[in-house]
Amino acid sequence: DFWSIMALYSLIFSSIHHELEAFRMFYCVFSSSTRDQAHINTISATSGLNFLISKLLPALDAKFKKEEIDYRLFSIRWLAELFIGVLDITVVFAIWDVIFFDGNYSFFYAVAIAIIQSQSDFLVDKGFDEILVHMNRLKLGPIESQKILKLALKLLPKVNQLFPLAQGFQVPLTD
Repeated sequence: DFWSIMALYSLIFSSIHHELEAFRMFYCVFSSSTRDQAHINTISATSGLNFLISKLLPALDAKFKKEEIDYRLFSIRWLAELFIGVLDITVVFAIWDVIFFDGNYSFFYAVAIAIIQSQSDFLVDKGFDEILVHMNRLKLGPIESQKILKLALKLLPKVNQLFPLAQGFQVPLTD
């Protein structure tokens, strides 16, 4: 049945040690969108992220606006790669469970906001170049990734309240 197949895929993915290989395999299994549609959806998702950050992290949003930093300069990669390369792979699989098995697509936003919020102390006194380099090279270990997951779960009710249907964003890997 369906859940047996999902359990098998989960077992296969968890045995893969190279994160990008796991992502490519996951994408091949679940992809039903064209590359162009996936790109459009990712751009749309980051626009939603801009809105949510302005509401949930206003001080950091003001800093980014002052530095003329667009969140898309680093968040597109996070969303397009489903957080692989940023978070520990075991946490990435937990995030995928919430998003794909539970169908809670707004969890993408909660995780992205949690990542940005977790870096706010570092970012607050940095300039444009330092912020972009830091956010694009960000790679969190297992402990930090677990903290991100907990923070994202805490932020999720606020995200759902502000942006209830993850407006304008359909996950590129599903129907």
